[in-house]
Amino acid sequence: MNIKRIGLIFTAIVLILCFIWSVDDHHQFSDPDLYQEIISKRALEKQSLSKKEIKARFKSLLYRYEDFEDELSSEELIFSKEDYNQDVDLDRTIPTEEALKEIDFLFRMIKYGYAGYQYFGGDETFQRAKEKIVFVLNQASQDGQLLIGTYLEMIAKHLAFIQDGHFLIGNTGFCKRFSYYSTDQYLFDKDKDGVYTYLNGQKHYLAAVKGEEASKYINYALDEKGEVFYQLGMLAEEIEGKISIDLEFDDDLTQQVLLEPQKSSFLAGFMYRIREIDNIPVIENRSLMPSPGRVRLIERFVADAKKLRDKKVLILDIRSHQGGNEYYALKWCRNLTDKKIKQNAVYIFTLLMTPTARKLHKNYIEAYFAEKEAKRLMFSHKLMEIISVRGWTPTIYRKGKRIHNNPFIIVLIDRHVTSAAEGLVGYLRRMDNVIFIGSNTSGSFLTGDVGVCQLPYSNLTVRIPRSLRFEPDLVNRDGIGYLPDLWVESEHALKYAIEFARKNL
Repeated sequence: MNIKRIGLIFTAIVLILCFIWSVDDHHQFSDPDLYQEIISKRALEKQSLSKKEIKARFKSLLYRYEDFEDELSSEELIFSKEDYNQDVDLDRTIPTEEALKEIDFLFRMIKYGYAGYQYFGGDETFQRAKEKIVFVLNQASQDGQLLIGTYLEMIAKHLAFIQDGHFLIGNTGFCKRFSYYSTDQYLFDKDKDGVYTYLNGQKHYLAAVKGEEASKYINYALDEKGEVFYQLGMLAEEIEGKISIDLEFDDDLTQQVLLEPQKSSFLAGFMYRIREIDNIPVIENRSLMPSPGRVRLIERFVADAKKLRDKKVLILDIRSHQGGNEYYALKWCRNLTDKKIKQNAVYIFTLLMTPTARKLHKNYIEAYFAEKEAKRLMFSHKLMEIISVRGWTPTIYRKGKRIHNNPFIIVLIDRHVTSAAEGLVGYLRRMDNVIFIGSNTSGSFLTGDVGVCQLPYSNLTVRIPRSLRFEPDLVNRDGIGYLPDLWVESEHALKYAIEFARKNL
């Protein structure tokens, strides 16, 4: 074989390889227009304010600590993991006198340990809530005794203004939850003139829903064949039963329709595993909590991301993910993209470092984290303590940037995805070649870095977060969460996603 012929063969091979690489890099989605159309509805951060304005507004949400005279001592802020794992008997009684002392204890702890104290109204709002609880306690007690269940209901009623997915007393949360309500009664399509359907064989355009712009209520959904379709639906605060709405079509035609809540059952699943379905890697992860029994699996989850870089498509299943430490979410993204990114999320953040907040968080770390992780966190917190000013660390503003990644990632989410798992979703939303399938997440990322303490008389456990974080619009999305690009009931998400991948990737 002569040199010229060898050269021609070599050139041909190079051209073929370049073509293959080009296809892999630029044509992973079979219909680029559909992909762009789907993700265009994704509510990416829209920063209308300057960095200076955002930081100024954020600072106004932080409580100004002038003194610490009525702060509880560290010795009073106790926590027993053993007691926490046992349910408090709500039918047991508590003396009214002890309940009144405990309420004072609770509100002092909230003032000095809760990052959302000022955001939810500060001294004025919390003092008013305390006075109302004290009043009803004195009115409701019989023979100087009160059922703990009744006592807890009183507290919950008057702290209902705390829209925070991380704040809990006992097993009672105060965050109102929002679910997706929809109907497939109408089959919609879209053209240059708008969204339409056929009624009695005639084409009608949808003009308004509930008197509002129709497009707000038309969402992308996925069927059992992996086909994308337009679905009539809306997010609403969870209620019993269905929601009735009015539809307005052209020609003054009106219709009433009932929207049903999307089902989203909690999935037990594997804490971590990788398997293949139809040659598509499926990565399941349900926790990022580095407890002694889980930390090795989490480290494996992070390390295995390096093996996925060259995959054409993969499915990341984080349905019913219960959170943990967001540090591992960032490390997973770094390993997948091979990018030394600090953060690709966009947010503004600070950490409460009062003695109360530090002790509460120390309680949590010592009870639940593996020894290695506990030492790492405590060391970093000691550094933060040095630079803190009057209770707060300096504000961190992450502008973020888009990150390129090679695999096309289908992420499965549901309403049980919470906390650090939502941090992972936030990172993934800033990556190329990512699409989300399922339902809205829990919405528990206004606050974080949870601390724990047991109330001295009822023995109820209080979970109080000490970090405060917003996206640049400074909107609280707790209870709402991140929305999927394609809506589908949680239990069907994996099956439908496989079909979707077959058709489009």
